[in-house]
Amino acid sequence: MTPIKPRIDADNLSSAKTSSQRLDGWLAEVDALLQDPRGRFRPRTLVLIDAQRPESDRLVMQVGLDEQGHINVATAEALSAATSYWIEAIPGASDVPEGLYVLEGTRLGHRPDDVATPCWINTLVPADLTSGTPAATSR
Repeated sequence: MTPIKPRIDADNLSSAKTSSQRLDGWLAEVDALLQDPRGRFRPRTLVLIDAQRPESDRLVMQVGLDEQGHINVATAEALSAATSYWIEAIPGASDVPEGLYVLEGTRLGHRPDDVATPCWINTLVPADLTSGTPAATSR
């Protein structure tokens, strides 16, 4: 014979509330992780200016920054390797060091919010202002 489940009444109402409160707490934690995933870089908007054609500035999404100052930006098409780019931060939206950067590499990627639409992940490195070439890197 299987045991009979206890009724929810005044005697065991507190345990039912505790279980429900615990579940609500877990759901809130899951929601927080989805809104602010720990360990990921939160995208920021930057102004990217072609050094040879300053009138052709555009907004790009910064999707990464490493300890060496390499910046990853997502664009709809690959950036030109033969071009230097000025980066300007937008006050309150980005804290990236402004200045001249050159393209180190580019690869095809996907946006998490729209997997069907490809994008390009471009890695920009600070340029040596005296020579116009990338600063020495230790990779």
